[in-house]
Amino acid sequence: MTKEERGTNHGKVAIVVVNWNNYDDTASCLESLADLSYPSYQVVVVDNGSTDGSGERLQADFGWCDIVFNEANEGFGGGCNTGIEYALANGVEFVLLLNNDAVVAPDTVDELVTVATEADSRIVGASIRHGSTDVVNASPSKYPDMFFYSGYRDNLPVSVSEETNRDRRWWRTDRVEGGGVLLASDLLRERQETAGHYVDDSLFMYCEEIELAMWCRKRGETAVIASDAHVEHDTGASSSRAFQLYYLTRNRVLVGHEHLQSASRLLFDCLYPVTRLLLAARFLKRGQQDVARAIVSGLIDGYRGKDGKTR
Repeated sequence: MTKEERGTNHGKVAIVVVNWNNYDDTASCLESLADLSYPSYQVVVVDNGSTDGSGERLQADFGWCDIVFNEANEGFGGGCNTGIEYALANGVEFVLLLNNDAVVAPDTVDELVTVATEADSRIVGASIRHGSTDVVNASPSKYPDMFFYSGYRDNLPVSVSEETNRDRRWWRTDRVEGGGVLLASDLLRERQETAGHYVDDSLFMYCEEIELAMWCRKRGETAVIASDAHVEHDTGASSSRAFQLYYLTRNRVLVGHEHLQSASRLLFDCLYPVTRLLLAARFLKRGQQDVARAIVSGLIDGYRGKDGKTR
């Protein structure tokens, strides 16, 4: 779809939400989606093998959504892939991947699609907030900081721009947050044809957006953040700190070794283990041995090439 074509219509948007044993958060998310002002959208909820009956409850309470059931928990990437496949079969022009523990403003989708046209971008990230003032992506994420940043910006071994961009409608970035990102359908089809998947489900959880960003960089795709497309995310509601940091640590190694070459990979292998071990030492000092062990285990499993669900 060309820029001119996007600018002359409101392309249909499918919003994919993955649920796993979490009725309350997913229900709040869907309630916010019911109030969207965008004229043409559908909501696809993928129940990712829930064992608590939440998928069936969502199907009963939100009949205006399309509910798709996976037999097992296939992780965030696998759940997204199921939803994307379903959405593309229904002829949508954009797919919005949205965390189930997020809520959106009524004009969020309008703004994302508008920015996609204005910036001529097939990847548009929302402005994701943790609480009322903490904006996760308030400044551009620059390569290679995407390989190190995981919520602890003081751990970065590289310089990161702190420009606020408050007066800009959008800005270019090397990475968007996977919990609120609009993707053009033609980009997703190209991704499937070349990579064999839409979202890398071998990672199971976390860092899928980093892997996608690296794939896009190689193809010359430009990602942007839409500053006025607001998504409020209840960070960490779906998993423990140890769970998060295991997969964040492991998956950065897996992605780095897949996409980085020569000097960049050497730099990564020199710096990244040090930053993770320092982080593990910090949690150990706080008496959080389980988190420290998770970080070290993630580092070891990453260098062993272990992927999929391991915790």
